[in-house]
Amino acid sequence: MSLIGRTEEAIMKRSDRPRGRALCAAALLVLSGTPADAFAQATSIAPSGLNTATPALNSTTTAITGGTRSGTNLFHSFGEFSVGTNHTALFQNSDGGATSNIFGRVTGGSESRIFGTIDSATNFPQANLWLLNPAGFLFGPTAKLNVGGSVNISTADYLRMTDGTLFNALPGPGDVLLSMAPVEAFGFLERQTLDPTFGRIAINGTQLGDFSLDDTDPGALKGLSLVGRDLVFNEAKLELSGTETVPSGLLLASLASAGEVRLAPLQGFSGIHSQITAGSTLGNIALNSTTIALSNSPFESASSSTFAIPAAMRFFSDIFTMSKSRIDGFHEFASGPGVVELNLTSRLSVGADSFIETGNKGSEVLNLIISAPLVEVNGGSITTVGGFNDNGKGGKIDISGDRVIINDGEIGTTFAPLLGGSGDLTLHLQKSLFIGANGRLFSMGVEDGTGAISIEAPVVDINGGSIRTGASFFSGAITITGHTVRITNGEVSNALTSEGSAPGQSEGPKPITFDLTGALLLGPGSTISSSSSLNFPGGEISIRADSVRLQGSTINAQAEASPTLFSDYPLGEGKGGTITINARDGILLSDGSTITSEFTGPGKAGNIVLSAGRDLRIENGRITSAASLLPSLDTEGLVGTAGEIRLTAGHNLQLRNSRVETTSADGSGGNIKLTAPNAVLIADSTISSSVKGQKNSNGGNISIDPVAVAFQHSQILARANAGAGGKIEVVASGVLVDPSTRFDATASQNGTNGTVDINAPIQVLGGTLVPLKVSYSQPTLSGDRCAADPQGRFSSFVQTGRDGVPQIPGGYAPSPLLPLNRLISSSRVTQRPMLAATRLGLDRLGEMGTMQYQFQAGCRS
Repeated sequence: MSLIGRTEEAIMKRSDRPRGRALCAAALLVLSGTPADAFAQATSIAPSGLNTATPALNSTTTAITGGTRSGTNLFHSFGEFSVGTNHTALFQNSDGGATSNIFGRVTGGSESRIFGTIDSATNFPQANLWLLNPAGFLFGPTAKLNVGGSVNISTADYLRMTDGTLFNALPGPGDVLLSMAPVEAFGFLERQTLDPTFGRIAINGTQLGDFSLDDTDPGALKGLSLVGRDLVFNEAKLELSGTETVPSGLLLASLASAGEVRLAPLQGFSGIHSQITAGSTLGNIALNSTTIALSNSPFESASSSTFAIPAAMRFFSDIFTMSKSRIDGFHEFASGPGVVELNLTSRLSVGADSFIETGNKGSEVLNLIISAPLVEVNGGSITTVGGFNDNGKGGKIDISGDRVIINDGEIGTTFAPLLGGSGDLTLHLQKSLFIGANGRLFSMGVEDGTGAISIEAPVVDINGGSIRTGASFFSGAITITGHTVRITNGEVSNALTSEGSAPGQSEGPKPITFDLTGALLLGPGSTISSSSSLNFPGGEISIRADSVRLQGSTINAQAEASPTLFSDYPLGEGKGGTITINARDGILLSDGSTITSEFTGPGKAGNIVLSAGRDLRIENGRITSAASLLPSLDTEGLVGTAGEIRLTAGHNLQLRNSRVETTSADGSGGNIKLTAPNAVLIADSTISSSVKGQKNSNGGNISIDPVAVAFQHSQILARANAGAGGKIEVVASGVLVDPSTRFDATASQNGTNGTVDINAPIQVLGGTLVPLKVSYSQPTLSGDRCAADPQGRFSSFVQTGRDGVPQIPGGYAPSPLLPLNRLISSSRVTQRPMLAATRLGLDRLGEMGTMQYQFQAGCRS
């Protein structure tokens, strides 16, 4: 099975990646893209204390010597620090001491512009580099960084060490207390300047890569951190990679107020982990023609800019925007689980031709976690991808916030082209999910199946979009919990395909579940479906809501036995999916809506159960449970049996111009049961459990059990061919059947007829009732038998025969003439039922019913 859309293209591109291991211990950052002369920059490196010296070695190299050492930490201070084009700033080890971290601060208040090379790896092959300038950094297109450890660029006001000591960006008394401890946090103070570029880190036309880290110091921070006020990337390429045993990390954090970005070890991971202090105001991160990726080996990209990231990456900002950019988190080695995390206080916007993607080659996973009040995907993609050359599953996607909007884009978990499975997709939203035209929320897999899709949101609106799971095995569940779900020209579906499947190894599709406190509204062109093949069970569809309305829409649970079956797999045990709808208020099917459970092959179609707390109405709709055989299968002695249909209303149930049927071409029909405590109306409709098979192909039973029921121009059928007809049973206090309605439970001459049993005190089974040309007298005005009414007219009406005499001597005989509400007391205080209503068992019916039936008491006989 192939994946649709842009995700498939991205997966196929990945298969061409080099698989070599990155073994180099140095990190080389090459900056290229925009023409160099567009940002030509002179070198200006001046010391400002801490015993730092900056002698010129030659016309193209400035040495950085001296400094102040505390343990394995080496500290430098610069008044200015800018490196011009074709120039090198070379850090030297003056005393030859062991060095883990090199710190450099810029105190002069000018932005550092890097267009040349910063080289620490030549003399410090394992050291991490920390550059601090509150005024900001600009990396140009010709910049290069040659660093042995991690690279950490920040506009923070101080670095806090794990022992609490501060390394301040400005000189002060604290300089005599420099610490030998590792860094714990980037610290920001309240800024006084209003310059919008102050404290910004800009990467323009830059390639930062590749970082190749070894495993000599697994406890140190590995990778790249950029921590500033605003982070801006234009046509940038940042490529970062580690080794099979030491995954790298990347941190991008934007802080616009006082606060700290704290670093902490992540269990089982040697890269960067971080968090922002509570109450901090975050800045913005903007990507333009920039790709962001996570990789453990070099990644060759044909795009104009690539930002490659190894085993963990975290973003902190207020607004994060992507335009023609990519976050590519492909993990080449199975070295442990990782994470790509975006923590935003306002919005994530993934524009056209932009992607956020994580993946893995081995058996471990990379999860994608997004926390933002608003996530917008407009023409872009947010995905995780399963293992390529292994059977590893893809990572999970977890999105929390207020709203998610998907227009012509996608959010999903998926699989490699050959094997693999996908992770779970979870949305925790406080307000709404909107999926517009060509928008997709999906989980697709192959042999390892798919993850589940779980959505929690007060409002889910699907307008031209879809929510889907699909795989060869173990198609994941779809669960939507909230208040209101609206679907128009949209789809919610899961599917189990037969590609690569082995019988007996699949559980079939997992359920589709709606658990709502409000309404489920399915508009024109909408579908909720579950399907499977290869004789696997069909998936269930379960809907719980306050009300359910289908208008020109479809709910379908379909299963099929494949023409190619394994010889040892039991044929004839297939089962279609069950459809269950429970509405606390009402259910309405209209405008050609259908609810269908089908099984093709030997087996049984699923049951369909609809239950409404108040009225259940089907107007120009269809409910079907059907079974049939594939002609290509050798199914001698095997049959397909229809499932059951049960319709239950808390008040009234009506069918108008509709069809309810259980059918089988060769097996037996399923039973049909209609239940309502008040009234059932069946008008211009068909209820059928008929079958056409040979011997033992029997019609299903039909049971209708209300207080009152009326049939108009309808057919109630339980016919059979060579088998037995079913039983049609109507139990009510009153039954009205017009002459054009037909009850039929017969069989052909080779079969056995069924039965029709109408059990009711009053039955009008045919004929035409013609009202008198004079006005009827009110029965309550007749004190004596056939007495005169107030207008002085005389008439009499005597009904005899079966159920024709009153049960109480001197009482009234029933006649179908008076509106139902006239049979009960009009007093809202006493609610005293009239005698005729009690006689018919209709005293519980009142004016609030949606249907009226004509009953009246006539004169005494």
